[in-house]
Amino acid sequence: MLPLDGIRVLDLSRVIAGPYSTRMLASLGAEIIKLEPPEGDMTRGRPEPGKGSAPGFVQLNTGKRLISIDLGSAEGPDLVRRLAGRVDVLIENFRPGVMEAWGLDYASLADDNPRLVYVSISGYGQTGAWRHRRAYAPFVHAEAGHLATNAVLRRAPIEHIPESTADLAAAKDATIAILAALHQRERTGRGQSIDVSLAHAILFMNEFAGAALTEGARPPKSGSTPQTIFTSSDGHAFSAGNPVSSQVFSKLCRAFECLELVDDERFVDSATRRGRRGEVIAALQAALDAAGPFDEVLPRIEAEGLVVGRVRQMSELGDLEWVRERDALVTLADESGAPVVVPSPPWILSDAAPADGEAATSVGPIGRDNDAVLRELLDLADEDLTDLHDRGVLLSSAGPREEN
Repeated sequence: MLPLDGIRVLDLSRVIAGPYSTRMLASLGAEIIKLEPPEGDMTRGRPEPGKGSAPGFVQLNTGKRLISIDLGSAEGPDLVRRLAGRVDVLIENFRPGVMEAWGLDYASLADDNPRLVYVSISGYGQTGAWRHRRAYAPFVHAEAGHLATNAVLRRAPIEHIPESTADLAAAKDATIAILAALHQRERTGRGQSIDVSLAHAILFMNEFAGAALTEGARPPKSGSTPQTIFTSSDGHAFSAGNPVSSQVFSKLCRAFECLELVDDERFVDSATRRGRRGEVIAALQAALDAAGPFDEVLPRIEAEGLVVGRVRQMSELGDLEWVRERDALVTLADESGAPVVVPSPPWILSDAAPADGEAATSVGPIGRDNDAVLRELLDLADEDLTDLHDRGVLLSSAGPREEN
């Protein structure tokens, strides 16, 4: 039994933040019904005929039942309203006001389903002066101080980061809030609405915010441990600590077989080394070039008690012991049956096995589960489903339908 067995989630979200949250819930046993627009989630990409969806879509949406309802049609919102009456959680990330215009806001749905946990993810929240501002992760990173903080810590110009960090932070926060609301519901019998903001989420995860915002506090000038990347003579990049610190410098000198640097007047103490950091790194790198290949240098570094982190490409991870031992990578399948390798959820529960089975190891085409879900939850007859498909209220790229 998985922790969320019996919990049903209606997922109206798209792209990253919401789907990432429901991916986590699916791995914990929740039934996820993902509603896609007629054209499909943006992260599916535009695959060639007979080809599968983008790996990113598979990674975020495996283990979900897939339906597609045109919310722009007259009947679409009513179908979703009826589905919302049969679920425990609804999650959406439309701009504030959109769900209300469809009559699908929390106040409209809670009367019929008072136990509903309703989650809204947006850039700046559901209320306030910024609620209607369009928001995507790169712009939220700029507005919430994330880019400026990174520039200070890297001592580099401000520039965009490639990861969707705000989306991932909001997804984690939404998931935590959902689990808390479900737990509270067990005591009160009532659901509630949850308002998650990308900007607030990335601000909350900024470990340097307190120092930067508190009057009189010393603002950070760099990361807590300014690391350096060295490269061995055979091309392996790695980090082994802050080379100017007293705890690391002499140990690196022994490991790199350049003890003469310990007595060099240019590097006599940590304060002097901080002022000549570039020279320290250059001298150590020159010694490393002559110290032998990485496999010979690594034991000497570890013998000094230093932590070593080798810079690895993603393609190398499948060969690492810890990855294999934790089953940290799993092979799924897209709708064409092609294999897609993705990370597994990072938790291991002692009293619950990971989710498995066909539904948890593949994704399907748009609207694959339209008929099954609507029959099961709304008791629609075949003629009703056929009519909805014929009029474009239900959409599917799954091929010919099979009626009961």
